[in-house]
Amino acid sequence: MALLLLAAPSFAYLKLPNGLDSDERKSVMKSIGFAGTTKYVSNGYMLGGYDGIEFSSQLESISFSDVNHLSMTAIDQQNQVLTRLGLAKGFYHNLEISLQFIPFFLQTEMSGYSGSIKYSMYEDENIPVTIDVLLHGGGINFGNLLGIQSAGMDFIVNYYKKYWSFYAGFGQTRIIGTFIGGNNGLTEDNQTATEDLGQNRVFAGMSYDFQTFQLGLQAERFYETTGIVKIGKRF
Repeated sequence: MALLLLAAPSFAYLKLPNGLDSDERKSVMKSIGFAGTTKYVSNGYMLGGYDGIEFSSQLESISFSDVNHLSMTAIDQQNQVLTRLGLAKGFYHNLEISLQFIPFFLQTEMSGYSGSIKYSMYEDENIPVTIDVLLHGGGINFGNLLGIQSAGMDFIVNYYKKYWSFYAGFGQTRIIGTFIGGNNGLTEDNQTATEDLGQNRVFAGMSYDFQTFQLGLQAERFYETTGIVKIGKRF
């Protein structure tokens, strides 16, 4: 767990593309805007079946380099590893609530939050399969120049055994991005602008549970494919 907390590199200044028109702003949102959404990375067995609270840490790479070419002035921003901390608690047998945070002290000039409610709508009586619905919302801030709010819903099919869990899901997420204007802003006309974007999400992953520890891996795709690694512990 400590290794994941310390894995994100620190950098002095986040360089975002400037002089953006509407199409370019949407391209930025497609590349980095979905970083603030809730990441599932869970197992098929609901936390309502366990005592206590789960604390977790996630790592995800953010593709800043993909938007460098959109900038009016030349920039060379490298991809960054985002560290996300999480708390999750199960209620009854089929309801789970989680909160995720992107703390500013683990990555300079990026911070955010998200929350989700997972409800198990179907559980097979003969095989270990569940179908869940996930409602989520959140936001992320990039250098006080770009703020993005998100909301969405996913459906997830889980198959789980004693230690292993495999899952796949799909859904849709809407994000609204606010690009700050001004002389040091991001927009072409120096006016603050808002862009609205919706996109389907598909994802799949696996997790391994041992006693109170969990290791999870997930691949997901909005416009681009990204991977998430998670380590969690129940207390």
